[in-house]
Amino acid sequence: MRLTLAAMREIFTTQRLLICGAAFIAYCIYFDYRRRNAPDYREKVTERRRAKQHAATEQDNDEGDQQQVTMEQLQMIIAQELRAGEQLAKTDPASAARHIANAIRLHPDPNQFAALLRPNLPDDIFTMAIQIVNSQQ
Repeated sequence: MRLTLAAMREIFTTQRLLICGAAFIAYCIYFDYRRRNAPDYREKVTERRRAKQHAATEQDNDEGDQQQVTMEQLQMIIAQELRAGEQLAKTDPASAARHIANAIRLHPDPNQFAALLRPNLPDDIFTMAIQIVNSQQ
């Protein structure tokens, strides 16, 4: 029985692929063996698990802390936003409007707060702030 040249090439190609595949699998097994038998492997694994748990706990705590903002803290944040808006009113009206819009949005009664701010702010900044508040609702 004679094999043609094309059949022999196909057999050799298949053999080469099988040898390369076996070498790759052997390398993976060797690398995994070396990794698992490293002296600090278990320490690294437990450290990663602790870090993940710690990060998840911190994230849960942060979400809980964000929900428990007191009225005094809220008033301070609103006052900071208003101060920043007033400082930027002359130099950068768009940024001033954003800060004032943040203050309006944070207030428990935004409509009443906006009515209080209206006489104290330039019309263009007040109009931009109201547009920002309405676009973000």
